[in-house]
Parts: sequence; C-alpha cells; structure tokens
Amino acid sequence: MFYETTFLISLNIDQSKIFDVWAEIMEKVKAAGLSIQKDNKPYARSLSYPIAKQRKAYVATLFMEEGEGVAKKIQEIVAGREEIIRHLTTSIAHLPKPRLVTRPVMKTQKEEAERETKRSRDMAEVQKSSQGQATIEEVDKKLQEILDDKLSF
Repeated sequence: MFYETTFLISLNIDQSKIFDVWAEIMEKVKAAGLSIQKDNKPYARSLSYPIAKQRKAYVATLFMEEGEGVAKKIQEIVAGREEIIRHLTTSIAHLPKPRLVTRPVMKTQKEEAERETKRSRDMAEVQKSSQGQATIEEVDKKLQEILDDKLSF
C-alpha cells in the first residue's frame, strides 16, 4: 500500500523559488520519517475552478510507502504554509507506471502583466491616433456634399 499526496502551490511565489519550496517540503517529509518512493516536480496548471481565489497553481505530487499516521504527518508539514493552497492525500494500491505527458507551458504572472501593459499601451496609441480624425457628423456632411454634386450633373 502506498500514499499519494498532491499539493497545489500558489503562483504568488517567484517562479525561481518554486523548486526551493518543493525541496523544503520533501526534506520535511523525509525528516518526519516518511519514505518517498517517487515525486512529480512542480509544474504550472490552470485550475478547473478558483481555489483560494486563484485560477492557476503549481501542481506537485509525492508517492510514499505506507506508514504510521501519514496523513497526520503531512497535515503537520503543510500547516501554516501560505504558499500551499490545497493538498490531498489518498491511499493507492501500487505506484503509477511512468508515462510521457506533455504539459502546456504556462506564462508566469510577470509575463501576463507585461502582456497586459503592452495591450494597454496599444489601446492608448489607438485612442491618440483617432483624436485627429473627423466626427461621424462631419463625415456625413461631407458625404452629402459629394452626393449632391454628383446628382446635379
């Protein structure tokens, strides 16, 4: 019998520090006397619904051998850690076989903020360029003049 614990880690922490946080969690699990059989490194993922007001999170999984009070020890490790927004521990009969999974590359919050800033600048430029143009009434008046001239022939 084995245990699988999946962690959702907040995207609010710096992307360069996510693996440091993961290493710290793994060290605490080992220090608690739990035997780690396998781990899936953190990767960014969109969530099906908001959790702790977040639509995206890093997902990481630990597979451990059955032991005394695994769920309680994991709860003690996770308690008070703000970067872990949710975790789930389940028992499984055997370790999953490795499979190749391609995960979409998700943009960091910094990249999304830069994209939003660029979009805002583009919109401001469009508004500036449209300020020197004629109003719809002026266009209507000019069109009427042109049509009147052509019809008078």
